Amino acid sequence: MSLSEAIAMVEAAGYRVSRPRPAAVRSTGRGLNAIGKPYSPQFDPRYRMKYRTPPIKGGGSIGRGVTPEQWVEMCKVAAEEWAKFMAGGAT
Repeated sequence: MSLSEAIAMVEAAGYRVSRPRPAAVRSTGRGLNAIGKPYSPQFDPRYRMKYRTPPIKGGGSIGRGVTPEQWVEMCKVAAEEWAKFMAGGAT
């Protein structure tokens, strides 16, 4: 029995059949992963998520709406306060 005959028989029974992936997608020379072990046979380097993850909400307004000039001024003030703290005898 050939593959196409087997697929026709399964489809006739009312099942949905997923066809095998083309040979171009299946690669045998995958190499090693980040820890030096070979990839598993189930690993698909071309897999993409079918949805986009939502953006992270919350987190306050740290760094938002601050102009570069305001940032420089805040850094100068912080440096001055740190210098005063260190000169005050902090250990």
